[in-house]
Amino acid sequence: MALTLSSPAFGPDGSIPAANAGDGQDISPPLEWTEPTAGVVELALLCEDLNDAEQVQWIVYKIPADMRTLIEGLPKLANLGLENGVQQGKNSAGRFGWSGPQPPRGHGEHRFRFRLLGLRAPLEVVEGASRAQVEAALTGLVVDEAELIGRYERGGSGRGGRRPPVPRKGAQLPNAQASPLDPLPNR
Repeated sequence: MALTLSSPAFGPDGSIPAANAGDGQDISPPLEWTEPTAGVVELALLCEDLNDAEQVQWIVYKIPADMRTLIEGLPKLANLGLENGVQQGKNSAGRFGWSGPQPPRGHGEHRFRFRLLGLRAPLEVVEGASRAQVEAALTGLVVDEAELIGRYERGGSGRGGRRPPVPRKGAQLPNAQASPLDPLPNR
């Protein structure tokens, strides 16, 4: 049976919830997967913005082969302090853990690919590894793979993304040129 990857938060090719977006609560989405192919000893996960090849949203590695889920809202730490040794690498923002989608306003919908890789041997990388370090270490190790695509468009489009704020009664927009879709400044 082939490895499959899913999320209770969004379906295949579905909208990533605003809670998981960089301009929302920026919490990592929950993920679930099936049993990998025999011979897989470890798993690694990468989430990339398919509309911007430079962007990696999430790197998780040293996932034990018998683990089947990542819970929502993992801490943004390199070493999660779990007995099983799961670690997170640096995303494109230079931080550990999940960096939710936040494409530029007006840039349209972006597609995000979550790739779960089944490895025939443990990944040999340092704690808090970068994308380049993880990808180099993956060479020749991948024997199983699953992917999940999620979509996200920033703004109040109704297809993911943060809805425009509701101004407080009597509140004024910050300036005459501001859009009602732009967030109000913190007060």
